[in-house]
Amino acid sequence: MSALIEEASSSLSPEDALKNFCVLQRILSNVIANPGEGKYRTLNKSKLEGKLSPIGLQILQALGFADMGEALVLSSRDPGEDFLQAKELLDCLTMSADGEAGDVAVDAEDAELAEALRLSMDDGVDAAPTKRARPSEEEERALAERLERDEPDERTEVSFERFRAEDVQIELDAVEKINQFCKETGDKYVDPQFPPTSKSLYLSAEDAETWQCLGCKRHSPLPPTPPLPKSQEEAKQQEADFAEKAKCVGCGEPAHYAIKVHFFSRPTQWLRPGERCLGCELLYSHLPAGKELLPRLCPHFLRDSMSNTTVGAPWKLIRGEARTEDVCQGGLGNCWFAGALSVVATCPKMVEKLFETKDFNPNGAYLLKLHHAGSWRRILIDDLLPTSQIFEGYIDGQTIYYSRGGTLCYLQGSRRQLWVPLVEKAAAKLFGNWAGLKGGTFGEALGLFTGFPTQRLMLYLPKELRRRREERRKQIADERTMMLLRGLEVPDMEDSDDDIENDDIKWSTILSARECGYLMGMGCTEEGCEKTKHHIVEEMGLQAPHAYGILDAQEIEVDGRLLRMMKIRNPWGERAPRTWKGPWGKDSDKWTPELKYRLGVVNSSNVELEDPMSVFWMDYNDVKEYFGAEEICRVHEGWCESRTQVWLPSGVGPGQGVDVTVFRRTAVDICIWQEKHIAREAALHAKATNIDVGFAVLRKLGVSEGKVQYDLIEIVKRARTDDVSSEMILEGGYVYRIVPVSYGMSQEFTPRRAVVAVHSVQAVETERVSLDWSDTATAVIEGTRKRGKKRPIQQAAQGVSCWLLQEEAGMSFVAENSSDFQTALQVDASDSIGCVASRESFDAVIALPPHSRQVLIGVAYARGAIRCGTAIQAVGLPGDAANFALRGEGLHMDLPISKPAVPAPDQSILDRAPPEKPDLQRNITRGSSMSQDDMATLQAAMELSMQAKEEDKTEVEDDLAMAIKLSMDCKAAPLAAAPAPADDKATLQARVKALFEQYRSSGMPPNEAAAKALAHAQTLSTSHG
Repeated sequence: MSALIEEASSSLSPEDALKNFCVLQRILSNVIANPGEGKYRTLNKSKLEGKLSPIGLQILQALGFADMGEALVLSSRDPGEDFLQAKELLDCLTMSADGEAGDVAVDAEDAELAEALRLSMDDGVDAAPTKRARPSEEEERALAERLERDEPDERTEVSFERFRAEDVQIELDAVEKINQFCKETGDKYVDPQFPPTSKSLYLSAEDAETWQCLGCKRHSPLPPTPPLPKSQEEAKQQEADFAEKAKCVGCGEPAHYAIKVHFFSRPTQWLRPGERCLGCELLYSHLPAGKELLPRLCPHFLRDSMSNTTVGAPWKLIRGEARTEDVCQGGLGNCWFAGALSVVATCPKMVEKLFETKDFNPNGAYLLKLHHAGSWRRILIDDLLPTSQIFEGYIDGQTIYYSRGGTLCYLQGSRRQLWVPLVEKAAAKLFGNWAGLKGGTFGEALGLFTGFPTQRLMLYLPKELRRRREERRKQIADERTMMLLRGLEVPDMEDSDDDIENDDIKWSTILSARECGYLMGMGCTEEGCEKTKHHIVEEMGLQAPHAYGILDAQEIEVDGRLLRMMKIRNPWGERAPRTWKGPWGKDSDKWTPELKYRLGVVNSSNVELEDPMSVFWMDYNDVKEYFGAEEICRVHEGWCESRTQVWLPSGVGPGQGVDVTVFRRTAVDICIWQEKHIAREAALHAKATNIDVGFAVLRKLGVSEGKVQYDLIEIVKRARTDDVSSEMILEGGYVYRIVPVSYGMSQEFTPRRAVVAVHSVQAVETERVSLDWSDTATAVIEGTRKRGKKRPIQQAAQGVSCWLLQEEAGMSFVAENSSDFQTALQVDASDSIGCVASRESFDAVIALPPHSRQVLIGVAYARGAIRCGTAIQAVGLPGDAANFALRGEGLHMDLPISKPAVPAPDQSILDRAPPEKPDLQRNITRGSSMSQDDMATLQAAMELSMQAKEEDKTEVEDDLAMAIKLSMDCKAAPLAAAPAPADDKATLQARVKALFEQYRSSGMPPNEAAAKALAHAQTLSTSHG
C-alpha cells in the first residue's frame, strides 16, 4: 500500500498527485471518523471517474475496498493500522505537494460525494492543513436544500397534558410548620414529593447508564465510574481511558466535554450542607489539631469544592449579595439555565425575591418561587443535593488521607453559598427531575427567574435566508414593474422586515436594553452560525452548543474609529476549558493598558478584575457572526403588576379577555403567557405543543346597536413562543380591552389557558371579561388593516378591498365591501403547508354584505409542525354567487364599516385615580431630562420628520410630540453632554431624527426613544468632535 502511494507520487504530475491524494485523504478520514456508517464504505466507481486515477483505485483496493463491479465496498470490519498509516503518509505528501501544485479544486458536482467531502472537512478530523477549494454558491445552496429536504425530523410527538400546579405548590407557612416538627423529632426535613432517588434525577432508568451524542442523538453506554484518582497522573489516565471508550455507537464521535464532566461527577449519593458532624468529632477530636483536620476528613456532608471542606465554616443561603461569578455550571446540559441565572445575579434583589426562606435553615427546608407559564409558583424543597463519588479519609499511623469527593454534580455556588443549587433543585422539582432541565433557551430561563416578558433579536442571518430574501425582493420588483407596464393597480409593498439586516437598529436595541437594565443572553450553535464545530471550538475558543450571558455593551473610540463592544460570560465560570481567541480576546494584541482599565478588565494596579477564561469582550461584528440570536428580558423593577388567567379562543368560543382601566397616562408592557405542557418538550426531545397566540389592545368607545365600539391601539402578531408582548403608552381616562387572538384551536373543543400580565408605571385596574366573537373579529380586522398590506383581488367587484397580515405563526386575511351591493369572494388557502385554518375548510366561497368587513380566513402553523408555509388565493365572483356563499358567523361574522369618534377621557375614571408615582414616571425615560436646547433640537427633528413620506408623517409627529411633552415633566439631573454648537445643529438634528426612528422601529416607547436618541446623538457628536 505504501509502495503504491509512493509510486503515485512519482508517476503522476504534481497537480494530479495532489488531486488524488486529497480525495483519498478525505475518503479515509470519513471511514476513520465514522466506522459504523455504511455510506462511507461504499464508493460508486462511476462517481470516482475523473477524481481518482487507476493507481488511486488500486490504493483503495489495497486498503480493503473490494471491487463489486459498479462499486468499491469496504467490509464491516473496523479500519486497522493500515488505514491510519496510509492517512499519515497522505497527510505528509499533501503538505509537501501543496507548495508545488497550488490550489486544487475538487469537483463536487455529485451531491453525495460533495456531501461526504464537505462533512470530512467540516468536522476537522485530522485533516491536513492543505488549501482546499470551497464549493461554489450554487453548490452550497443545492446541498443545503437537499439536506433540508432529506433531514428526518427525529423529535417525537406528545399529546398536550395540562400542568398540575398543585403538585409543586405549597402554603406560605409550610417551612414554619416543618421547622416545628423537626424541632420536636430531631430529624432533618426530606421532601416526600421529590425524594432523593434516581427518579428525581433522570427521565428514565436508561439515562443513568448512557449518554446522548450531540450530533446524531444516539444513546451510548457509559463506562463504569472509576474510583477517585490518587494522583494527577491517575486522573489524566482516567480521562484518557474515558476518551478512548466513550465514543458514539452511531457516528463514532467522541463524547462532548459536558459528557465527560457528567461522567466524572455523576451523582452517587445525596448529601446536605452541615456545620457539625458529631460522629467525626468523636473519632478525631482527641488527635492533635483534630479540630483543623475534621473538615477535611469528614465525608458525611456536602463538600465545598473551593475549600475542599465539609463542616466547620458556616454555609450561607446568600452571602451578602448574589454575584454573577457565584454561578458555575456542572455536569448537566443546562447552560441555558446557568447562563441566565448568572445574568440575573447582576440584579441581586431579583435573586433575593426567588426565596421566601431568607436564611440558611439547619432543618433543611426551603420555600422558593419560580415563574412558570405566567404565574409565580411556590415550591418547597429540602437541601439534599446530588453529589459525586466520595473517598472516605482515614489515618494510617502518621499518614493522614483526607476525604475527597461529595461535591455538587450540577450547578455549584461559590463562596460556600446554597442559593445556586437550591434554585436549580426547585426548577428540577417544577419540571419533574434534573434531566427535565436539559435543552432550553435563554429567554425561557429569564422568564422563569424574573416573570418579565422577553424578546428575540436575530443576530446571524443564514446564507439561505439571505439568498431567498434577495430573490424575493427581485421577484417583487419585477412583478410590480410588469403590473405598471400593463396599467394594473400595484399593491402595497409586503411587510418589511429589513430591520433584521440593519446592524444599526440591532445595535441601538442592544444599547437601549443595557441602559434600561434589561437582562440579555445568547446561544452559540453550529447550525445557528453555519460554521463547523472545529472552527468554533478549536480555532475560535467558543463552545457549541452553549449559552452565554451578556454583561455589558459599549461604544468606544479606538484610533479614531468607533467600536461596538460586548462583554460576555461563559456560565462554566472558572472551569471554562477555553475562551474567545479572536480579536479582543484575553491574548489579543489589540488591548492597551488604558483601554483595559477603561472597560474594567483591570483595576488601577493592572490586576484583572474577573476570570479571563469565562469573561471576555467581543466586537459586535464578531458576535453576530458566531451567535444566532440574542434574548432580551425587559425587567421593570418597581412597576405595578397584574396577572389574570383567561381562556384562549377555540371551537368552544372566543374565550376571555382583560379590561384595563387606566387613570392617567402611563407606560405599560403587556404580555400573554400560554400554558405549558406538563413536561418540558426540549428535555423530552419532543415537538413543541405551543399554539399560535397574539393579541390586540382596543380602546372602548361606547356601545352602538348592542355592540361595543372600539379604537385599535396596538396589534401584536401571533407567534408560537411561550409569551408574546409589547410595550406601549396608554392615555388616562379610558378602559382598554386586551383581546387574545389564536386560530390553532378553532376546530377543537379543549381550549387552552393563558395568563395576561400587565406591567405599568402607574397603577391600573384589571378585570377578566368574557369576550364576544365581535371583539375578536374587530381585533383581527383592525389589526390586519393597520399592520397588513392591501392586496388586489382579480375580478373583485367595485368597492371590495382585501388586506393580508403575515405573522410569525401564520397569516390573517380580511376583506371590506364599501359598495351598496352584496358580493362574493372565493378564497383558497389549501396550498398552505403544516397549517390549520380558522374555518372548517381551507377553501370557501364567502358572501360580503354591503358596507361590511369580515375575517375571510385565518391560518395558523399547526402544533409541532416544523416545515410550515402559508399560501392564499382569492378571486371575485358575480353578485349572484352570494346566494349560495357562506354567511359570516363566529370569528367570520360581518361587522359594519364604522369609524366612531374618540370621546374625551371619562372624568369618573380620572377622579378615581390613585396617587401618582412621580419617581416611577421617570422610569419611562430612564432618568433622562431635556433642557431648552434639547427641546429645540427635538422640535427641529419633528419638523424635519414632517418632510417624510405622507404615510409616515402623522405617526412620527405624534410620537415626537408625545415624547416632548413627557420629557418636559421629568425632573432628573441634566444631561452631561453640552448643547451642540450652532453650526453643528443641523447634523445633530438629523442624527436625532434617524436614531429616534430606529428606536421606535425596534419597539421602544416614543418618549424613551426620544430621550435615548438625543443622548446617543450627543454622545456621537462629542466623540466625533
